[in-house]
Amino acid sequence: MSKKVYQKEIRVTEDHLDDLAHVNNVTYLYWVQDMAREHWNHVVDTSTGDKYYWLVVEHQIKYRGQAKLGDTIRAKTYIDSYSGVRSDRIVEFHLEDRLIVSARTTWCLMDRERNRPARIEPQMIASFC
Repeated sequence: MSKKVYQKEIRVTEDHLDDLAHVNNVTYLYWVQDMAREHWNHVVDTSTGDKYYWLVVEHQIKYRGQAKLGDTIRAKTYIDSYSGVRSDRIVEFHLEDRLIVSARTTWCLMDRERNRPARIEPQMIASFC
């Protein structure tokens, strides 16, 4: 499966730091969620966005390095796999040429009107993969 990647840069500010002066682990979790939401909003049309939303089922995060105040992190995300109502998303954070944090998150697609899981539609798959 080909992967369509969404990317952006994040500049580390004091608000991102913990008491050890590096990016707080919880901040990465916020960024994982932000990247997923931004990617979804970037790809889908308004009618699809109004019909569905995603819920997190599971986060797995691996920390391999640290970022500090003033660093510029390159964040990227893509859909790794999907089945039925679930999708696995990869989010990576790079500092220069090094992968410093990676996350695999499982999401469940929800029908907004029924507030129940919804099967991932073929046009969504085509938009993301």
